[in-house]
Amino acid sequence: MGEDIKSRVIVGLNQCDILMHRDYWERWNSSPYGELVAYMSDKEKYVETLIHNTICTGMSDTENVNIKAVCYSAGYKEAGEKQKRSYNIDRLMSSVAENINA
Repeated sequence: MGEDIKSRVIVGLNQCDILMHRDYWERWNSSPYGELVAYMSDKEKYVETLIHNTICTGMSDTENVNIKAVCYSAGYKEAGEKQKRSYNIDRLMSSVAENINA
């Protein structure tokens, strides 16, 4: 792996369906709407920047450092209920697959 591992970091942010206490979450199709969409995007950017700044401290060449954060919901299950649909797992897995041989 070596130093190149820093150039391909992917962070999965689970439970995006409860980021705003289930407000702005459509349960019937397991997807965000309204303010939650922008909030999730802001969270992804915040985490990417935070990790980038942490990893790049003291590095002279930070041009090839790529941090990708993905909000997702693995789907939850409450007692006596069916498993809820997941959200954005495909985007998370695509990000992983793209970076395996990067």
